[in-house]
Amino acid sequence: MKILLVISCLLITTAAFGQAAAGAYVMDNQARMVAVPSHPETASAQPMGASQNLLGSTGYASAHGERPLWEVATKKPEVPLGDIARTLRKEKEATKRATLVREN
Repeated sequence: MKILLVISCLLITTAAFGQAAAGAYVMDNQARMVAVPSHPETASAQPMGASQNLLGSTGYASAHGERPLWEVATKKPEVPLGDIARTLRKEKEATKRATLVREN
Protein backbone atom coordinates (compact mmCIF):
# COMPACT_ATOMS: atom_id res chain seq x y z
CA MET A 1 0.00 0.00 0.00
CA LYS A 2 2.84 2.35 0.87
CA ILE A 3 4.58 1.60 -2.42
CA LEU A 4 1.43 2.51 -4.37
CA LEU A 5 1.14 5.77 -2.42
CA VAL A 6 4.78 6.70 -3.07
CA ILE A 7 4.50 5.91 -6.78
CA SER A 8 1.32 7.97 -7.15
CA CYS A 9 2.92 10.93 -5.30
CA LEU A 10 5.93 10.73 -7.62
CA LEU A 11 3.70 10.72 -10.69
CA ILE A 12 1.65 13.68 -9.43
CA THR A 13 4.74 15.75 -8.56
CA THR A 14 6.29 14.95 -11.94
CA ALA A 15 3.13 16.14 -13.69
CA ALA A 16 3.02 19.30 -11.57
CA PHE A 17 6.66 20.17 -12.34
CA GLY A 18 6.07 19.45 -16.01
CA GLN A 19 3.16 21.89 -16.10
CA ALA A 20 5.11 24.54 -14.22
CA ALA A 21 8.12 24.20 -16.52
CA ALA A 22 5.98 24.33 -19.67
CA GLY A 23 4.16 27.39 -18.37
CA ALA A 24 7.44 29.22 -17.77
CA TYR A 25 8.55 28.75 -21.36
CA VAL A 26 5.22 29.16 -23.12
CA MET A 27 3.67 32.06 -21.24
CA ASP A 28 5.39 35.14 -19.97
CA ASN A 29 4.08 38.25 -18.25
CA GLN A 30 4.67 40.64 -21.12
CA ALA A 31 1.71 42.68 -22.29
CA ARG A 32 0.68 42.13 -25.89
CA MET A 33 -1.51 44.26 -28.12
CA VAL A 34 -4.64 42.57 -29.35
CA ALA A 35 -4.89 42.69 -33.13
CA VAL A 36 -8.54 43.02 -34.15
CA PRO A 37 -8.99 42.14 -37.83
CA SER A 38 -10.97 44.62 -39.84
CA HIS A 39 -13.33 43.54 -42.58
CA PRO A 40 -14.39 46.65 -44.49
CA GLU A 41 -16.18 44.71 -47.25
CA THR A 42 -18.87 43.30 -44.97
CA ALA A 43 -20.52 46.68 -44.45
CA SER A 44 -20.16 48.06 -47.96
CA ALA A 45 -23.07 48.20 -50.42
CA GLN A 46 -23.11 45.36 -52.93
CA PRO A 47 -25.53 44.44 -55.73
CA MET A 48 -28.06 41.72 -55.00
CA GLY A 49 -27.40 38.25 -56.32
CA ALA A 50 -29.53 36.42 -58.86
CA SER A 51 -32.62 34.64 -57.53
CA GLN A 52 -32.43 30.89 -57.12
CA ASN A 53 -35.29 28.40 -57.01
CA LEU A 54 -34.96 26.37 -53.81
CA LEU A 55 -37.64 23.90 -54.89
CA GLY A 56 -35.56 22.44 -57.68
CA SER A 57 -37.40 21.60 -60.89
CA THR A 58 -40.91 21.78 -59.41
CA GLY A 59 -43.22 24.67 -60.11
CA TYR A 60 -43.67 27.69 -57.92
CA ALA A 61 -46.98 28.40 -56.19
CA SER A 62 -47.83 31.55 -54.32
CA ALA A 63 -50.86 32.67 -52.35
CA HIS A 64 -51.74 35.86 -50.56
CA GLY A 65 -53.42 36.15 -47.18
CA GLU A 66 -54.16 33.65 -44.49
CA ARG A 67 -57.24 31.65 -43.62
CA PRO A 68 -58.35 31.76 -40.02
CA LEU A 69 -57.96 28.59 -38.02
CA TRP A 70 -61.69 28.28 -37.35
CA GLU A 71 -62.28 27.81 -41.10
CA VAL A 72 -59.71 25.06 -41.52
CA ALA A 73 -59.47 23.12 -38.25
CA THR A 74 -62.04 20.54 -37.26
CA LYS A 75 -63.71 20.88 -33.92
CA LYS A 76 -62.33 18.42 -31.39
CA PRO A 77 -65.09 16.86 -29.33
CA GLU A 78 -64.45 17.62 -25.67
CA VAL A 79 -65.76 15.15 -23.12
CA PRO A 80 -66.57 16.62 -19.70
CA LEU A 81 -64.44 15.41 -16.81
CA GLY A 82 -67.48 14.08 -14.94
CA ASP A 83 -68.38 11.79 -17.86
CA ILE A 84 -64.84 10.46 -17.96
CA ALA A 85 -64.98 9.72 -14.22
CA ARG A 86 -68.32 7.92 -14.57
CA THR A 87 -67.08 5.69 -17.40
CA LEU A 88 -63.94 4.82 -15.44
CA ARG A 89 -66.06 3.94 -12.40
CA LYS A 90 -68.30 1.68 -14.54
CA GLU A 91 -65.26 -0.03 -16.07
CA LYS A 92 -63.81 -0.61 -12.63
CA GLU A 93 -67.06 -2.19 -11.41
CA ALA A 94 -67.32 -4.39 -14.52
CA THR A 95 -63.82 -5.86 -14.23
CA LYS A 96 -63.35 -9.30 -12.70
CA ARG A 97 -62.20 -9.45 -9.15
CA ALA A 98 -60.03 -12.10 -7.60
CA THR A 99 -61.97 -14.93 -5.97
CA LEU A 100 -59.13 -15.93 -3.68
CA VAL A 101 -57.32 -13.47 -1.46
CA ARG A 102 -54.01 -14.74 -0.11
CA GLU A 103 -52.41 -13.11 2.89
CA ASN A 104 -48.96 -14.00 4.19
